[in-house]
Amino acid sequence: MSDQDVVKFDDNFYLKHESGKYWIAVDQGRYNWPKLGQEKKKVVKLKLVGGNGEVQSNTRIKITTTESAIGNI
Repeated sequence: MSDQDVVKFDDNFYLKHESGKYWIAVDQGRYNWPKLGQEKKKVVKLKLVGGNGEVQSNTRIKITTTESAIGNI
């Protein structure tokens, strides 16, 4: 397994659909929600939180967004 295949806590990642589209942010005034799209500047950056080091099989993880528009949820 290459080092790129190893997922670690605090890693940033993006969700990509098999169609090649990414999960992007949609700003609709007061409401923001993700959808699939190809606008690189709107790609939603996610982060694995809740532990240390490499993520092992059967490990519970938490995924959070790094978008500022979301606020504290």
